[in-house]
Amino acid sequence: MSRDFAKKTTGKKQPRKKKKAAKESASAPIKWLFAGLLLGVSIAILVYFQLAGNKIPEIDNSEKINGQESKLEQKEKYPAVAEPAEAEYEFWELLKNKQVEVPQDKEMPGNKPVKVQKYIMQCGSFKKNTMAQALKAKIALAGFQASIHKTQEKDGFAWHRVVLGPYTSKRKAESDRHRLNSNGISGCRIW
Repeated sequence: MSRDFAKKTTGKKQPRKKKKAAKESASAPIKWLFAGLLLGVSIAILVYFQLAGNKIPEIDNSEKINGQESKLEQKEKYPAVAEPAEAEYEFWELLKNKQVEVPQDKEMPGNKPVKVQKYIMQCGSFKKNTMAQALKAKIALAGFQASIHKTQEKDGFAWHRVVLGPYTSKRKAESDRHRLNSNGISGCRIW
């Protein structure tokens, strides 16, 4: 008995419920949002009418005579406000007689000299002066002025440091370092 496996059928076709379930699940949050909004608006309307019902003023017509109140009743109803007596302040006299003496021999905290921190940026340190000169020339082509400081080690070796600065603010030094990085000079450190 031969079978055709190319046209394999399972018998009954199953209906596609996935699309219908996806549509129902997508509209469910919208239905809940709408129901919550409707409930909130109805509660707000009920609270408004409840509070508005308590704010209606009542008119008392028992004190009116021929449509007008008598002046005597008005005075009794609203007693006159007493004008405040002229206040006497003592601090005016205290201020007139007060003198403040400032000592001249003591230093004020604001008079101390402000220490300005200086930053330097080192872009390289080489054993050979020619390599330091080459880096200095590359920095000059980028538009900066560098200097070479020669330092002597304890073991007798000399180092040639390529330095920019001094800078009064670290922000300016960072700005120059970013400009040097964009020109292909990396590895500069600020301290």
